Amino acid sequence: RLHPSPDGRSVAFSNRQREFWLLDLENHSTRQLDRAEYGGDDSYGDAVWSPDSRYVALSRPDSTRGLAQIVLCEVASGRKAVVSTDRYESGSPAFSRDGQWLYFLSNRTFVSTNAGPWGDRNTGAFFDRRTRIYALALQPGLRFPFLVRNELLPAVAKEIEEKAIVKNKPKGDTKDKPAK
Repeated sequence: RLHPSPDGRSVAFSNRQREFWLLDLENHSTRQLDRAEYGGDDSYGDAVWSPDSRYVALSRPDSTRGLAQIVLCEVASGRKAVVSTDRYESGSPAFSRDGQWLYFLSNRTFVSTNAGPWGDRNTGAFFDRRTRIYALALQPGLRFPFLVRNELLPAVAKEIEEKAIVKNKPKGDTKDKPAK
């Protein structure tokens, strides 16, 4: 599989020897970006570039358990970080358009959808809705864009406090007083 970078300067590809390579189209050189220690001859399930072409996110096994994990590779330095656990299978990485978030799917939910604990004449538990979407912030201090605001968030707590001060202020009083 070939994975061209968004800036058009590189093409990433994997081979059957569990290696992930980067081809520089300007100087026609190749270098190995990653080598999978575990998995079969087609270890790399997914590979996606960040919008700025600085990172590649891969899904491949990274332990003897053989479950795919998300690996984030910095193209310039070759640094790698496994960003998901080997306890659950993860895949389908995708960067947000601004490159601040890495989204991926992971099979981590084990709630049986049968009415009974073992289902209707079923010999085992049935978990058909295991996959959910997860997000990883790639920069410190980011707030998840889909997070529901509540009283536990500091910014929201401050806003609630300010509204309470204005609401409880007596008419004609110009000083801010804390709510009681």
